[in-house]
Amino acid sequence: MWIVRLLLVILLIYFSPSSFANDIFITQSGDRLDLDVVQEGQDHVVSGYSGTHANIQGDDNTVMVKQRSVVAADSSQVKLDVNGDDNEVFAGQGVGTYSSGYTNYTQTDSLEAGEHLTQIDVVGDDNKVYTGQRNGSGFSTVPQYDDHTITAKVYGDNNEVGMFQGHDGSKTMSLTINNDGNNVDMRQRGYDAEHSATVTLDGTAGTSLYLDQNSTTSQSYSLNQFCATAGGCSVSVTQN
Repeated sequence: MWIVRLLLVILLIYFSPSSFANDIFITQSGDRLDLDVVQEGQDHVVSGYSGTHANIQGDDNTVMVKQRSVVAADSSQVKLDVNGDDNEVFAGQGVGTYSSGYTNYTQTDSLEAGEHLTQIDVVGDDNKVYTGQRNGSGFSTVPQYDDHTITAKVYGDNNEVGMFQGHDGSKTMSLTINNDGNNVDMRQRGYDAEHSATVTLDGTAGTSLYLDQNSTTSQSYSLNQFCATAGGCSVSVTQN
């Protein structure tokens, strides 16, 4: 078992000679972990879901974390864990989008304030989890720079999760999966609007879910789904 405690000092000059620390706390005992962490800005943290250190454990996991802020002095935090094998996890804060099938790991806003929180657990095997949230300035006369929060707990196997939140206005997404074979695509944008989505998936079969909520007026959605249909279930929601 090896323990990593890295102190990344990213030199960001906001017309000032100061530099700021970004922290990474990870404990890893599995084999062949592919870990990529990029933190641009100040006081960003990568830690455990419920403890100080992220506890990845399993074999052949791929974890990528990108946190970015270029205005204000707001930090972001990613809380991981993982535990199972062969999982792919991307946590983007100030980085990411839903385009290209949740394979874009570079999309940013020119005025990114940060102050986001992403919490990911996983536990099972062969899951693909993509988050990614940004809050560049919107259309209001005073930029909002509101924080976004994603909580994604994936306890089963073979689930594909793509989330993403964009634009200003406070936004939250919470997902819990208790079974296997689900396909989740949630998104959310809407300049200066406050959106929330809470989804729980369970059952003997998987669910294909699509949400969106790309509206300039605040939207809220909640679903507690138990799928017992052979071949799976489908849910599609668009609120705009």
